[in-house]
Amino acid sequence: MEHVPSEQGDHHKISAEYYAHLQRLANQPVQAIVRVEGDVAARARALVSRGFDVRRTLHLISALAVTAPAHMLIALADEPWVLAIEPDVPVRAYDT
Repeated sequence: MEHVPSEQGDHHKISAEYYAHLQRLANQPVQAIVRVEGDVAARARALVSRGFDVRRTLHLISALAVTAPAHMLIALADEPWVLAIEPDVPVRAYDT
């Protein structure tokens, strides 16, 4: 049986707010964190072969920091090995 992507992709993998943001950007490049299941290095190779720019491999959290057109990120949510797609935003550590 062939997997048929839904109109909105696998919406539970992308927050509604981020999904709307990606739709507005369409073909513009977007930086995102893609959380994956399985071998992170193999997933990185798969994304590179599909035209994604994998900027960092985050083994500790089983994720990849990528840059790709927004529509490609939306379509990526249909992959069963993709657990979540989130915006790549700066993270800062604070001393208490």
